[in-house]
Amino acid sequence: MYNPADYQNVIKAYIEVQEAMELDHKIGLFINVRRDFIAVGIFYADWPAEFPAVFDPLVKLDSLLAAAVPTSNGTFSTLNAILEEWAYKDKDLK
Repeated sequence: MYNPADYQNVIKAYIEVQEAMELDHKIGLFINVRRDFIAVGIFYADWPAEFPAVFDPLVKLDSLLAAAVPTSNGTFSTLNAILEEWAYKDKDLK
């Protein structure tokens, strides 16, 4: 989750990663812009030994506030369960 005041750098970093998708089809990501934060989801369709450097433009931004979901090896099904639990804690996110 990013500070929305830094939207220009967040979008620029997002585009850098998105362009890398042309060469690496294991990359997946989404962006959701809200009034209080910008959420960016990053996915890699493999379980590499080290965090994929392709995401560095995003994870190295100073405007990174926190990770809503911790880094882990899992499936979209397990991620969905985590997101549903998190979303319903705050009525504004339903």
